[in-house]
Amino acid sequence: MTYDKPWHSSDEVRQEQRLKSYPEPRYSIDAIHVYTLAELIDLVESHNPETHAAWLNAKAEAASVGVSKAALFPAVALAYTSREGMLIDAGFHWQAIGLFQPTLNLNYLIFDFGRRSSIIAKTKVTLIAADFAFNNTH
Repeated sequence: MTYDKPWHSSDEVRQEQRLKSYPEPRYSIDAIHVYTLAELIDLVESHNPETHAAWLNAKAEAASVGVSKAALFPAVALAYTSREGMLIDAGFHWQAIGLFQPTLNLNYLIFDFGRRSSIIAKTKVTLIAADFAFNNTH
């Protein structure tokens, strides 16, 4: 038994048809505006899928550095809102109640033997790697 074309699942065919229904992304350049080199680079990189993905990855790694530095801060403040049904007259009516309960949770580790600083250093290194990958994508 020979096959002259590859087999595709029905989900794959539906996904391909759905992708074809989307219009090609277009961007317009203002003929009157004088673009700087930085604006032109930003325009091209934001519309190229490879550089856009590399840029988003670098931004995510930069955010992870901030998250890892948050372990150095000992305090946490919490707030929440709730929505409850209140019995007024003969029926229930929804009422949103915003509550802010000032809660201070101090939890500070004095001796961690360099664990937090090593995690921060690791995230900084992955940020540098993502930056190099972004530069390589250029």
